[in-house]
Amino acid sequence: MLVGHFIAKEAAERGKAAPEIPASLIELLRTYGWPGNVRELEGMCIDAMARHEGTTLSLRSFRDAMAGKPMTAEPEENLEKIASWLPDELPTLKDAEEALIAEAMRRVNGNQTLASGILGLSRQALNKRLTRKKDTDEPDDADQE
Repeated sequence: MLVGHFIAKEAAERGKAAPEIPASLIELLRTYGWPGNVRELEGMCIDAMARHEGTTLSLRSFRDAMAGKPMTAEPEENLEKIASWLPDELPTLKDAEEALIAEAMRRVNGNQTLASGILGLSRQALNKRLTRKKDTDEPDDADQE
């Protein structure tokens, strides 16, 4: 409701039609910890409208504003695994990648588009990594005998 209000208000001030707000934006915003509360959301909406072109509001300015800031954080198994790695016991790149992907997917309830944005990957690159992991997790017919 607040996003719609701030976007409509900013559109009116700019003399523009209010753009459509994609459902994926609401899902993205739900993953964020909101250290700045409502003022931060309003600032993000103002920035989004300043960059806006077309009929649908872009997620890019929201992703940019959220980059590097805390997400909704509850210590989970993936985070604990990442935190447990000691400097002299670094994980393999494969292990680190799998843990980060799993954590991103958990935070966005399995939405690959949002997870890819968090991880700085294209959706296709994330899907390829997930498919590769799934293929290595499934036992071959020879393994079952």
